[in-house]
Amino acid sequence: MKEAIIKILNLLKNSEHDFESLKLKLNIPLQYVKSLIEWGEANNLWFKDPISECYKIADTGEIFLENSEELEKLIQANPIKLNEVKDKVNPFLKDEKLLCKIREVMDKEIVGEYENKLLLFLIFLSKDLGAEYAQACFIMGESSSGKSYLMHKVLSYFPEECVIWLTRSTTHGLEYFCKDKDLTGHILAIEEARLDEAQPYVRPIFSERGLKIVTAQSVGGGNVVSQIIEVKGCPAFVTTSCSPIIDEQMSTRVWILSTDESIDQTKRILEFEAGKESYPSFKNV
Repeated sequence: MKEAIIKILNLLKNSEHDFESLKLKLNIPLQYVKSLIEWGEANNLWFKDPISECYKIADTGEIFLENSEELEKLIQANPIKLNEVKDKVNPFLKDEKLLCKIREVMDKEIVGEYENKLLLFLIFLSKDLGAEYAQACFIMGESSSGKSYLMHKVLSYFPEECVIWLTRSTTHGLEYFCKDKDLTGHILAIEEARLDEAQPYVRPIFSERGLKIVTAQSVGGGNVVSQIIEVKGCPAFVTTSCSPIIDEQMSTRVWILSTDESIDQTKRILEFEAGKESYPSFKNV
């Protein structure tokens, strides 16, 4: 649980969070979240603001965040008593209004884009459904329309270890980068991938749920040998693009999300930004 404590400290160092937000971002059983929060409060690592009802990092927490060895000693001196998980299924997952609650958390950081952010969240969740059901999507929109912001904010709700994020890559670069990797259970996110380069890679991997390519490689002396590049599994995939050009075969294999570029959406964003500047706790309302 040390890793979970460090993750909470990092989250609270960047901004305050309410219980629902922490519960979503930690991705561990509800009973464990309660135990960790109570333990952290008891040891003065964080505290709950009585006005905003959000958790904030304490000075002690910042000290322990910088010194993992001391944090280990604290855990050994004051063991975390985890509540027993009696039901294999997290009660949170049985909530009939689960998606509504997830959207309420996301509304605090992503203004508008009501359908897009929920759909994107579900597409990323498909990483855990196995290679057969992993989904891919292209987020389309004009420059500065919020494509990257939407992608990165939704990605932030998933554990860092399952996200493979690339600023840019060519088709062959992706092939060699993913060589001999098992991408099952991962999210492959590429910033502003050129669709003419991304499509030749994404199309076969989502058709065959894996990738096996024969390439030629120079070994010196004018000699060329064949090499097999194999990518196992199929990740959830996302990229952003300003280009609306998608070939017919590709369009049947991916979700296409278009950012909201309406005047109403622009007003919502401006009001949200103005509120954050005027009221420090506005983002937690």
